[in-house]
Amino acid sequence: MANQTLEQALASLPVDAIEAMVGSNFMPEFCKALGFNPTETYPQYRTGDGNEAIDFTLPHNLDDTDIFLSTKTNPKILIEIKGKDINLTEGASQYKSTVKQLKRYLLSPNCKTVEWGIITNSCHLQLFRKHGKVIHPATQNLEINTENITKIIKQIKQKIHSPSTGLTVAIYNNKGGVGKTQPPST
Repeated sequence: MANQTLEQALASLPVDAIEAMVGSNFMPEFCKALGFNPTETYPQYRTGDGNEAIDFTLPHNLDDTDIFLSTKTNPKILIEIKGKDINLTEGASQYKSTVKQLKRYLLSPNCKTVEWGIITNSCHLQLFRKHGKVIHPATQNLEINTENITKIIKQIKQKIHSPSTGLTVAIYNNKGGVGKTQPPST
């Protein structure tokens, strides 16, 4: 399927495409659209947590002499893919377990340099950001199709290659009360 576009790769997937088909037919064009050469993608990267491996890993692109493929250290992006039969609609149990799986990978010993995580089944796509041990959604869970995939990938590529530098943290305490009660006078 040489020289096909991302839209063509997405359209070529059968309705019931299994994970291997999504990986072999869609992922090369997806990674290329994100700004990575197909030779930079590394499949089945060992996370350092037992025998667990993430589906695809993308390197830090610091310069033209990328050593990631030879050293297999310091990845930047982890991608967990699923087949189209896996429901990645937000709130679905399969979505929740996939997010939990990605977060576990992002916090694994061999993934300390990872900044981003992506989950997709070629119907839905979501980008996650990692700051230390804090992992949060960087996008909503987006439904993708041939009409919107280029626009969505452009937005994700912008986030990955030019991330915002600020992080907003909100602290909430559900204890109640504001400490206004006065002790009885004596």
